[in-house]
Amino acid sequence: MTEQKLPDIFTYDDFRKYLEDYRSMRKKWDEGFTHEYICFRLGQRGSRGYFSNVVNGTKNVSQEFVNRFVELLELGDTEASYFRDLVQYNQTSNVKEKEFLLKKINRQSAIESKLITTKEYAFYEEWYHSVLRTVLDVVDFKDDYLLLTKTIVPSITLKQAKDSIALADRYFDLFNL
Repeated sequence: MTEQKLPDIFTYDDFRKYLEDYRSMRKKWDEGFTHEYICFRLGQRGSRGYFSNVVNGTKNVSQEFVNRFVELLELGDTEASYFRDLVQYNQTSNVKEKEFLLKKINRQSAIESKLITTKEYAFYEEWYHSVLRTVLDVVDFKDDYLLLTKTIVPSITLKQAKDSIALADRYFDLFNL
């Protein structure tokens, strides 16, 4: 294959996006690298839509096809390992497996990540903390917790509103409230 600029797999956390970008970039200098050609190379000779279905998320990729993609994309050992982990990470619904794979991917990834403090984690642990923070920008709060519970959709409980405000008060400077 002619040496051309192809996407760096280590900058992706979604294998479907990587496949889409790879095809798009390679097509610029290899006009024959079409969806039909990809399907043919993957052993889907009668299909023109398999690749599109994988990329748009309507079709998952079996282990056999992961290996075929590795061969088609001409990935080296390290890239192939990352790609396999990425496919598994994107397709699994098992939370523990997803956490394990995310840690494994992050160790190899070129995507910059930042560890957050325990205080920051407490804030991001519940979805409604950040929503409440935004609501405080537009609602005249005045200790009216009931108003907050009615403003947020889906609604939160009175206790959740009070706990969230208390959390923000404890870390006032951290969240610039």
